[in-house]
Amino acid sequence: MLVKNKNFNGVSVVIPTYYEHIKYLRKLLESLDKAINYFTKKFNKTAEIVVVDTSLRDEIKTICVENNTKYYRAQGNLNIARNTGIENASYEIILFIDSDCEVTEDLICEHYSTYLQNNNEIGGVLGLTLFVGKDSFAHKVMTSTPFITPFGFANITEHAPWGTFTNISFNKNVLNEVGRCDKNWPLRHGGEDVDLGWKVTARGYHIISSKEAVVYHRKETWSSFKKNLVRTWVWGRADFYLLQKFPQKSSLDLPKYSLFWVIIPIVSSIIAIFFKNIYFLLLIPASILLPHLIDSSLKSVFLRESGFLCTFLAELFFSVYEFGFICEGFKNGSLKPTYVKLFHPPGQLRGEWATIIPERWWKKTAIKTWTLVLTLFILGFLFSTIR
Repeated sequence: MLVKNKNFNGVSVVIPTYYEHIKYLRKLLESLDKAINYFTKKFNKTAEIVVVDTSLRDEIKTICVENNTKYYRAQGNLNIARNTGIENASYEIILFIDSDCEVTEDLICEHYSTYLQNNNEIGGVLGLTLFVGKDSFAHKVMTSTPFITPFGFANITEHAPWGTFTNISFNKNVLNEVGRCDKNWPLRHGGEDVDLGWKVTARGYHIISSKEAVVYHRKETWSSFKKNLVRTWVWGRADFYLLQKFPQKSSLDLPKYSLFWVIIPIVSSIIAIFFKNIYFLLLIPASILLPHLIDSSLKSVFLRESGFLCTFLAELFFSVYEFGFICEGFKNGSLKPTYVKLFHPPGQLRGEWATIIPERWWKKTAIKTWTLVLTLFILGFLFSTIR
């Protein structure tokens, strides 16, 4: 049942945070103060900020008191924190922003005006998230993966399938209708933004894109290889639970590079024991590195992507994501992640939009096919040589 939009009286900005982001929170609140003043002058409406602290540290409360901001505490995953914000929000539009971001002066105005301009089928508004700050190689690698694509959905499509919690708002009545954020989500973070977006669009609502509603995200928080590897691993794990809830969002995906990480070590170990030759164990690192070395080389030549090393590491990151997907399936007794993938936006194939750039997609498909053929050929050659 579609919820009829009301005459919205204002906007509640919900910010889940924790102690590690305390140094960013002050600047976010300062930028929001300017955005609220601008919104009030333009629409004669008001907005509030609701901060939900999951670290239970008094320092964050002190900052909120200093900035005349609503402050609440929550224990558990980030969905519980966001639900706490929703429960304590005074207005019908709930705008989610991450605490390591800053907003533009007209952000709230752009979200609010998009609701006014659209019909009753609007469930949410997705803004554009731009990464700013000091560049790093770790961040550059991430920009070569599909994981950056969702932050720019507002630049790609008029209606988004879901959006990151860095810059997305929802009609509070719609959130209540779909059961808000899933408080029983099995992970502390990762995948919960996809889950909520798909629940909203499954009810027939649209998430309208607004590329004029801009939030700036700090590159600094994405400048650690270790943290980025953990992110991709968690996103892979999260996709297994999304697959369970939304099986209709999946499609056949064979073969996967990450399967080499699972199958070859097992086969190599069995062969090494059978032939009593430990050199067969060399096939394990070869099976992990070869697909990515070949794939990255071909992409650097035929797609002219951002350098061999950057492309190579990006491919490794994607395999870590796939490996997390597969391992979470094994952990829960499911083999599905070994042969399916999730389509996050319509037509997305590993970060590419086939409906927009079909030639590039076909090149990537050809590269993947040749990569697998060459990898199997080289592994076969190594096997015969060792034997």
